[in-house]
Amino acid sequence: MKRLHVVAALALIAVFAFDSWALPLLPAGVFRFLERAFVLSGWTQIVVFNDLFALFSVLYFVALFGIVEALVIPREEGYLALLLAKPISRGRYLRMRLLPVYAALLAQGVALSGVLTAKLAWINGLDGLSVTSVLAMGVAAMLLAMGLCGLATLVCLIAHDTYTAVLASFLLFAALVIPARGYIYRPDLYVGHPLAANVLVFPANVIWAHASLPSRLPVFVIAALTTMALGSFASIAWLKRTDVE
Repeated sequence: MKRLHVVAALALIAVFAFDSWALPLLPAGVFRFLERAFVLSGWTQIVVFNDLFALFSVLYFVALFGIVEALVIPREEGYLALLLAKPISRGRYLRMRLLPVYAALLAQGVALSGVLTAKLAWINGLDGLSVTSVLAMGVAAMLLAMGLCGLATLVCLIAHDTYTAVLASFLLFAALVIPARGYIYRPDLYVGHPLAANVLVFPANVIWAHASLPSRLPVFVIAALTTMALGSFASIAWLKRTDVE
């Protein structure tokens, strides 16, 4: 495992511990604001909310670094054509470079979801949640990161430099998290549109659905795999039709 994955995992565990111990020490006004803003119940759900956002963000950006390293840097530094000159197809090249990235994301996501669940039960108590539902929340955050990486793959393949690739991939990330930030300041936009809130307001939406989330995980799996497959096939098709310098 690369040093980046180890550092990221240790940093996330530190964030999980900080959330559990420090957040309940905040003033009551902060608790009431967070509880009301995201329709949460108790400090346990607020802690989970912050943990899930941290888990999703770190998994996405660590995987993005791997995608950039595999697809953007060789092109930016001028040796992608040399790599593709080897007796392998362009599709196989992409699979060889991307599958380890996705495998590492999957392994980290499952392991850290388990750490999150154990930490929450030990420090904060589950407070109406269940071990299965908290674990499902972590896996859902991981699957969301995997799906977004599927889109970032195509962005990184088209980009000619690291700056453009990272900026465009960050905009994908922002497009996903901005609706949740907007839920704080303009909740009126979601009045009468519960489906929009349940789809867009991550990670509050997975907490709201905690009771039924384990049974809904197959939907997340299908959505993530579909997005990854579309991004990968589109990337392979684009690379096959493009002259690489």
